[in-house]
Amino acid sequence: MAQDMVNGALARRASIGLLSATMIIGTAFGASAATHKPKPKPKPKPVRVTRTVIESYSNPCIAYVVGGSYLGDCPKADAIGNSATELYVTLSAKDATGRRVAIFFQDAGPAVNTTGRAAPSEIVCGAAKDLPIAAHGTVSIDPAAPVGVTSCPTPATKGTITITFSNLP
Repeated sequence: MAQDMVNGALARRASIGLLSATMIIGTAFGASAATHKPKPKPKPKPVRVTRTVIESYSNPCIAYVVGGSYLGDCPKADAIGNSATELYVTLSAKDATGRRVAIFFQDAGPAVNTTGRAAPSEIVCGAAKDLPIAAHGTVSIDPAAPVGVTSCPTPATKGTITITFSNLP
C-alpha cells in the first residue's frame, strides 16, 4: 500500500508539473496573440461621381477681351449650381456648323481665384475637360460669338452644350 501512495504522489506531482507547464506555455501564446495586430484594411479608392446637364442654344452671346479678361454680353446666361462635392466641370459643345465654337464659361462660386479654382471667366473653344470650380458655386455657360478672340474664331449658331460636373478629375 505504501508503494501505491508513493506512485499516487508521483502521479499527482507529474500532473501538477504538466498542468503548470501547459499554463505557462498558454500564457506565453496568449500574450503573443494579444500584442499581434491584424493588418489594417486598405482604404477604398475614391469613386468618380458625375452629373450631366445638357443645355440647348440658338443665339450666341457676345464675348470679348478687355485688358486680358473676358467679358460677356449674355442676356440669357445658363447658370447652373454645383454641390459641395462637385469640384470639376467638363464642357463640350455640338454646334450645327460642325466646328469647334466658343463657350463663355464663368465660375461665380465663393472664394473664386483665392484657392486656385477656375478664373472668373474664360473662353473655352469647343470643349474643356476637368476645369476646377469652387464648391457650392454657380457656373454660367453660354455659347459665344467671340470678338477679338483669335484662339476660337467660329461663332456659335445653334446646338447643345454638355456640362458634366464631377467630384474627381
